[in-house]
Amino acid sequence: MNTSCMLKVIETHTAGNPTRHIVSGVPRISGETMGEKMQYVMDHLDWVRRVTMMEPRGRNGMSGCIYTEPCNPEADMGIVYFDAAGYLTMCGHSTIAISTVLVETGIVRMTEPVTTVKLDTPAGLIVAKVFVKDGQVEKVTFRNIPAFLYDAREIDIGALGKVRVEVDYGGVAYAVVNAKDIGIEEISPKNLREIVEKAHLVYAAASREIGFQHPEKAFINRITSVMIVGDPDIQGADNKEVVVIMPLTEGDTTAVDRSPCGTGTSARVGSLFVQGKLKENTPFVHESIIGTCFTAEIVGKAKVGDFPAGIPEITGSAYFTASTDFFIDPRDPLKNGFSMD
Repeated sequence: MNTSCMLKVIETHTAGNPTRHIVSGVPRISGETMGEKMQYVMDHLDWVRRVTMMEPRGRNGMSGCIYTEPCNPEADMGIVYFDAAGYLTMCGHSTIAISTVLVETGIVRMTEPVTTVKLDTPAGLIVAKVFVKDGQVEKVTFRNIPAFLYDAREIDIGALGKVRVEVDYGGVAYAVVNAKDIGIEEISPKNLREIVEKAHLVYAAASREIGFQHPEKAFINRITSVMIVGDPDIQGADNKEVVVIMPLTEGDTTAVDRSPCGTGTSARVGSLFVQGKLKENTPFVHESIIGTCFTAEIVGKAKVGDFPAGIPEITGSAYFTASTDFFIDPRDPLKNGFSMD
């Protein structure tokens, strides 16, 4: 077997959305902060993302992360998040999965009934409570960084007309629109092509007319995804949504989150909270495009720069699907992956 590199990967899914956890095989990542480490991976190790996320090994809905040394001494692990579209400063469904993997594999010592896991991420320190019963993880609740409403206004989205758009932040910046305001009657896989096409129009207009700049982290300076929200189908759910993750650079691909999206759910409840539409310590059930759910609540108030914010907690479950060795054959003309987009 002729290989120049081997990556050791654990695979999971959280509410239907996959995560590939790269636990070994990556060269040392330089940086004094996790933001710097993410930038180092972008500049020098993007082949790791392309190999694991893109075809022929991956697909446009794939998500992943690299385990690395934390910069914060309080943390159990440092995490660089990415997907087929590019890099993320935080990823909620992957955080649930990472917390599950760290505890079930023994990297973090398991303690029943609750094990605490601390992750150093580009968005900040994330603390997760991992609920354990009979030696297995049942669910994870993570406390995200403060979430807030950045801006809300009516903008011209060309063929879609004038539409009210919110830009909400929950570890990632989202342009949020109501499905019916852009002519989508149902958030469903059967309407996926229409959803993606209209999400691109929303993204272009929101990026041009509103944009995003985090008030405390200069490197978080763009809208990353579009969240389309509507009425739920599942009894007991408060909202249904789909998140379309936009490509970071030319050659990357558009991705659609199958889960209710952890950072998107955080952004949603943070925005509702600061607008007075959701009370503190009130559960909010967020339904995904495939009918899976996360439960969220705001557990405290905060401020980010001049923005009032809420501190969200998100609960969900992740499941192991595979343990894989990824080989890279230097003779392979497609060794670093490709995209059909």
